Amino acid sequence: MNRFWRRYGPWLLALVLMLIPFFLPIPVGLRRHPALGAMGDRAHIPLLFAITLLLHWRGPLAGRITASALAAVIIGAAIEGVQILVGRSALLADWLLDLFGIGMAVSWLLWRRHGRRRYLAPGALLVVLAIAQLHFLPGVIAARLEAQRRFPLLADFETRWSDRLWNETYDGRTTLVVTDIEHGTVMHIEGGPPSRWPGTNLRWFPPDWSGYRWLVFEARTVAPTAAEGRFAVRLDDWQARRDKDWYATSFVAEPQWRTFTIDVSAARTARLERPLHIDDMDLVLFFFARPKQPMGLEIDNVRLVRD
Repeated sequence: MNRFWRRYGPWLLALVLMLIPFFLPIPVGLRRHPALGAMGDRAHIPLLFAITLLLHWRGPLAGRITASALAAVIIGAAIEGVQILVGRSALLADWLLDLFGIGMAVSWLLWRRHGRRRYLAPGALLVVLAIAQLHFLPGVIAARLEAQRRFPLLADFETRWSDRLWNETYDGRTTLVVTDIEHGTVMHIEGGPPSRWPGTNLRWFPPDWSGYRWLVFEARTVAPTAAEGRFAVRLDDWQARRDKDWYATSFVAEPQWRTFTIDVSAARTARLERPLHIDDMDLVLFFFARPKQPMGLEIDNVRLVRD
């Protein structure tokens, strides 16, 4: 162990500094940055790698690899719980990233102790898997940059990265399909029982909708829906991550394309009836509410309009 770490002062200071980023609200500019925001969660891997090493090098668990790793696992889980109190989200995916970093540290420590290369194999595999997770980042970053450039158009599904900002939710199934000449490529959404809210959501668009009054989109029912189908749209601002409240409204679509509008400037949340913070928006969700039969919907030209 380096002589520097034999003193408690630098060790404690390093440990505290590594924990601080987990408990501070993420700066607005950072979480909205097209590249840095997309990579943010992956910071769990190097930070928990370093925390595991610190626990092993100094303190009551010094020299005990298994105990240091278990302590790091507990710290990672505790971090997710405490983050709720500072306006951040507790996510299982983040804790799994913690395990990647802890596993890498254990592999490296075992190799250092025993000098056998086989102990490096698990750590090397975790490194490869961690890097493999980043394969989606170039497309996501390109999609976020494109979303900023095309705003207030949120989606028309005609560009290369059209689907990278959309995520299937609650067993909803989505595909991009080519329709008529007028609409070109559109988003096709399917869902049905036993799922309660199958659909798809859009995130990572420019969050400041100030000055815009209407969210406008076009939609129609498609097979397996019959003559008409009911669907809903939910809007979350960033505060919804803390108070779990949002705005939602329902519509009835028909086989012919229709234009639907939502007055976002007057929208109020369902439970607290607070105004929707349209200067700090986070999510747009299209879904079927408790469908009793298989449902199909196509949407296109999701955009904001001033008046």
